[in-house]
Amino acid sequence: MNLKCLFFSILFISGISSVAQINGRILSKSEVPKNIKVMGNLKSAITWKEKNGEFLVILTESGNVEVQKSEEGLMKAELRAYCFQKNPQSYTQKWMVYDFEEPCPFDLEVSFLKNTLQITDLDQNGIAEIWLGYKLSCRSDVSPSELKIIMYEGQKKYAMRGKTKVNLSETETLGGEYKFDNAFINGQSIYRNFAKNIWSKNVNETWGE
Repeated sequence: MNLKCLFFSILFISGISSVAQINGRILSKSEVPKNIKVMGNLKSAITWKEKNGEFLVILTESGNVEVQKSEEGLMKAELRAYCFQKNPQSYTQKWMVYDFEEPCPFDLEVSFLKNTLQITDLDQNGIAEIWLGYKLSCRSDVSPSELKIIMYEGQKKYAMRGKTKVNLSETETLGGEYKFDNAFINGQSIYRNFAKNIWSKNVNETWGE
């Protein structure tokens, strides 16, 4: 390949990358609009612009909370992901992801995965795909957690659900399996491939992190 061809190849690849990524901006807690009401403790927030307008996603977690009227010290925890669209005077909620674990008498974890909140435009249609991942567990032993990767494009939800992978020995593992919902199965392969990439980076259970 001569230098001219190489130059245009680089430009072509760079063009694909720039189109496939709608730039999102992570917000600090102080930057989240005060007139937006959400439940739980703020974990992350991101805003972006696309052809349908300006949007904001907020992730919250409740943390572990004792179940009321429980005599056994049972705990519960929940998480939420909110999507809002910015209007001239306010924000309108477009969708919400809600999940929880209760009641739990053992070690409880309900949390979003680090660095999985991201914005893409893989199909290059000018409408963002919003990605997030989280896990749920109530366990007293070395066992897998529930692992979920969620994607939204507009109002359409895609879900990948399964278990984290636990190393029982040098040669034996437990968990790691997953299933795509019908939206993913019937959707574009580029979505499934991106979801698999997120899954592979988060499927291995790491203790104490």
